[in-house]
Amino acid sequence: MAKKKQQTDESQTPKGADSLDAVFQAAQRDMRKHWGERQYVGGAEESRLFCLDAPLALQSLLGLPGLPLGRSYVFVGEPGSCKSAGMYEVGRIFRRAGGGFTLIETEKKESASLLKSISGYDNRRRAVYYARTVEEWQECVTANLDATRKMLAEHDPPSAYPWFFIVDSIGGVTTASVGEAIESEGAAKLVQPQAANILNTYLKRMGHWFDLSPFAVGFVNHLKLSPDRHGNRNVRNMQGGYAPRFHESLEIEFQPVGRQFENRSPVHELGRRIRLKIYKNSLAGEGQPLEVEMRWYFEELAAGGRIQRTYWDWETALVDRLLDSDLPAKVRKEIDALVDIRPVNKGKSVSFASERLGVSEKEPVSARKLGCLIEANQELRRALRGPLGIQDRFVFQPGVDIDGQRREAVQRIVAIPGDGLDLATLPDDPQGMEGARA
Repeated sequence: MAKKKQQTDESQTPKGADSLDAVFQAAQRDMRKHWGERQYVGGAEESRLFCLDAPLALQSLLGLPGLPLGRSYVFVGEPGSCKSAGMYEVGRIFRRAGGGFTLIETEKKESASLLKSISGYDNRRRAVYYARTVEEWQECVTANLDATRKMLAEHDPPSAYPWFFIVDSIGGVTTASVGEAIESEGAAKLVQPQAANILNTYLKRMGHWFDLSPFAVGFVNHLKLSPDRHGNRNVRNMQGGYAPRFHESLEIEFQPVGRQFENRSPVHELGRRIRLKIYKNSLAGEGQPLEVEMRWYFEELAAGGRIQRTYWDWETALVDRLLDSDLPAKVRKEIDALVDIRPVNKGKSVSFASERLGVSEKEPVSARKLGCLIEANQELRRALRGPLGIQDRFVFQPGVDIDGQRREAVQRIVAIPGDGLDLATLPDDPQGMEGARA
């Protein structure tokens, strides 16, 4: 007698897409035994990326609500473009958030006074190293990443503060073998591009050491523009070959605008205007270039002597951005609805008023002071992200365990049931919609 086929309760058996979902989840539970925290299911990969809060003008350049953590940056520019000073400024932002930074210097051209004048004269949570070869700066980066990760993991709360690692510059030294040959022979000779090969191999691995830590690594690189076949100087040549560009998440070019300027009153200041342009951003769209001034002055100390103070004037750059006449009409209208900035001609200078910020036309303030008022208003800063084209991403909270922040982030990730699985209802012509071209 044939064995009777076992009956199943069809009401308990999911069918179609529902059954596939159940099978997929079961398979992923099994895969997690091998991949652990490297496995992300259901959109949770968004929780890998957190941004460290930064000045709003800088956010508008990046298209992000801050500096991305767990990623590498490259600042490039020709000599005198203030790219090293830009790295010091990022280090200052990390220090102000309760963390710190580590500078690995390879060129022997650093200015200790410039570093301190930007990041502060308190030496806590800041370290400087000198490396003589490519291998040495790589060993220094690796050792510092490892030591800082362990230090922050043992802190209470763990991994709750950001740290920035700077290499200035990525091509400032050669390999150990080439250096030894120069010392023994007294001159350099044509060699194979050993440094580029070593750099490429190292960068392939480096990014995986800190992608889940509140860290970022920044490289300064030199840019040499050469003419194309038409004679235009637009061919961008950088040290290290293609490797840095391949592995970086963010590349910003620094371009001086005009000559060094001087303001004699009310405070005697010197400065340079710098144009920042995004050449690569793997995390957001390419934003419009931003012009910002780096200014410095000297402060007399009560105990005698004087020190230099240097600052990047992000606040004035923000007001310039908000008043940009090239903004689309729709964006212009959105900004005006949030903050009504009105230029006021007062004497030889232009001041600004804003009813919403409590600044009257009778007592207008400088662009920098108005920018400071905007930066101090957290609700207004968040509201301006939309018109300025800044994406919504998770913002790192200093002093809070980053693993806990990631777990909470998973609960806030946007999920729309059926979106992408069902037929999307897109307009026939998005550009033809009313107001699309405003």
